[in-house]
Parts: sequence; C-alpha cells; structure tokens
Amino acid sequence: LLLSLLVMSSLAGKHVYKLRRVVEETLEETAVSEEQKEQKDEVELTDELAIVERLSKKLTPKYLDFSNFTSTKSMLQHQFLHLHHMKTGGTSLDGLLSCGMGRWKQVHSEKKSKASIGYMNIHECGKQRYLACRDGKDTRCRDSIRNSSILSYCAPLVDLPTFGWNSTLYKQEELSEKALHAVTVLRSPVERVWSMFRFETKRCYHCKNLRDIYRDISKNKTTIVERCAAQLQNHQTHNLVSIKWNPEEPELMVQNAIENLQHFFTLVGLTEQMEQTATMVGQVFPFLNLTYGESPTECPMPHKNSSPRNNRCGKDGKSHWNLPNHPDEATKRAILKHNAMDLQVYEAALQLFEYQKMALALGEDIK
Repeated sequence: LLLSLLVMSSLAGKHVYKLRRVVEETLEETAVSEEQKEQKDEVELTDELAIVERLSKKLTPKYLDFSNFTSTKSMLQHQFLHLHHMKTGGTSLDGLLSCGMGRWKQVHSEKKSKASIGYMNIHECGKQRYLACRDGKDTRCRDSIRNSSILSYCAPLVDLPTFGWNSTLYKQEELSEKALHAVTVLRSPVERVWSMFRFETKRCYHCKNLRDIYRDISKNKTTIVERCAAQLQNHQTHNLVSIKWNPEEPELMVQNAIENLQHFFTLVGLTEQMEQTATMVGQVFPFLNLTYGESPTECPMPHKNSSPRNNRCGKDGKSHWNLPNHPDEATKRAILKHNAMDLQVYEAALQLFEYQKMALALGEDIK
C-alpha cells in the first residue's frame, strides 16, 4: 500500500510539473503574441497616419482656373470631372454642379467680362449618341468634350482618353494645381442594383422578377438589352477600370479599379453618406460649397431621379407594381453573386471615405 501511495504521489508530481510547464509555455506564447499584436497595431497606425497625411495634402481646396481667360475668353480646359455611375446619386451631384457653375459665373462676371465655363456631359445610357461621340462620327459632340473645362461623364473610364481628357491617367499626387481633378460617388452594390431595377422596371426589365432575370443571364438566355443587363453586373467596377474590361480576370479588374479610386480621383463619395459627401465636395471644391463668396445663392445637394410612382407593371399592365424599398434575402444573394467585384471595390471605397473624413478634419494640423 505504501509503495502504491509513493508511486501515485510521484505520478501526481510529474503531472503537476507537466501542467506547470504547459501553463508557463502558454503564458510565454501569449506574451509573444501580445507583443506581435502590439507591433502590428503600431505598423497599422503608422500606415494610417501616412495615408491620412497624404490625403490631407491631396484634399486641399481646388479653385477653378481662368488664368488664360484674357487671351482665349475661356477657362482652362479639363479641370473637373464627375464620373457618374447610374443610381448612385450622380444626377443629384450634377444638379449641385449646375448650381455651382451658375453661381460662379454670377460672382466672377464683374471680374471677367462674360465669364463662361466650358461644360459638357455625356452618358452611355444614350448608347447611340455615346458611341457616335466616342468613335468620332459626331465630331461636334467630341470637340465639345475635348474643349470643355468641366465634364459629367457617365461611361467607362477606359474610354476617357478617346475624348482628349488626359491621354494618360496620372496619379493625383503627381498632378499640378492646373491638372484634372476628379470626383465619383459609389453605392452598395445591392442597393444600387435594386434602385436601378425599381427605376427601370418596365422599360429595361419588362416587369420580370429580378431573380428570374439573373437566372436567364446565367444561362445566356436573357432577352434584356445589353445596356440594361450591364447595369446589373459589376457596373461600378466596369466604369472605374482604366484597362480593357475582362470579367474573366476579376482580381485584375478589382485591383485596377481600387488603384484608380486611390490615385486618379481627388475625392470619392458614398451614396449612403450623401450629406457628408456634399460637405466634403464643398470643402475641396469651394465653387460647389453651400455658399460661395458674397453670392446670396445657396447650392445644396438636391435629391433627383427617384423611382417612378407608377412603373406600370401591375397585373393590368397599367397600375403600379409596389416593390419594397429593399430587396428580400434571396434577391440580395442573387445580386451579390453577380456583383462580387463591385462589393470588393465598394468596401475599399468605404475605407477610403473614412480616411478622407479624417484628413479633412486634421488637414490644418498635418504639415
């Protein structure tokens, strides 16, 4: 019995020793992992500060340049670009742009006799006009874009050089104050696609269920015209790439789109934060601020291009098909399946937007 007790005591001692070693090793590993985590956090914080500092310089106020007005009676060309994605609030931003340009001319008409701004817009939703302009068949349209100072552009970025606007997409950090400054607004792909579907329920989508449309697209059996089907599939990414579009290389497309968000665009806004986007736009581009100079005219961001009250998709073909404000879960999954690239690009835009907010708030403190 005594021998058995001694053996048990010895085994218990060994067990306690092993247990103690496990605890000690775990504590050592925890200490190392905590130290690694702290180092990683420090690196990330340093990287974030560097990003914010770069953006604070990039987002300094940009003023319209009419330094060559005396000799040419027109403003410097290619100063401001709005890349418009359908159903992201782009029509509202165009409304702000229209108000800001009109007010600018009023303020500067005394300084510059008959001050004028060369403005042009082109939208690929008017496909025939767009192609005729892009391909040079409509020379008047193409020349107007080439000679304009401000452009609202609802089309793929890759086509922009065709119109003479920056034959090379330079990085914003390398641009001079007289170079092109660009703005775009992005939206959650689920909400953007659903908004597009509600906006064009009859004309584009023939009153069909959106999930059925996606099923037909997957089977290459869709009867929806190309321009309408394209709006349902990674449309924002397609607009943002400056290389040939190839949906078979999604990683390359997403990478190029995000690089352009970070380096080509001066400012990136979000539809979900349109009020704050308007504030940012006004801060970076004073002629688009709510107030400007001594002008009594205010230019708020309007809300335009909402869904029709009667889409004429009811059972009788005349009444309204009452679609909800947001899609159901099954429809969300279908949208995300066909907009995986847009989701990645949108997530990058969310992060960039937060950095922009930090940069604009800290801009005076960062040298």
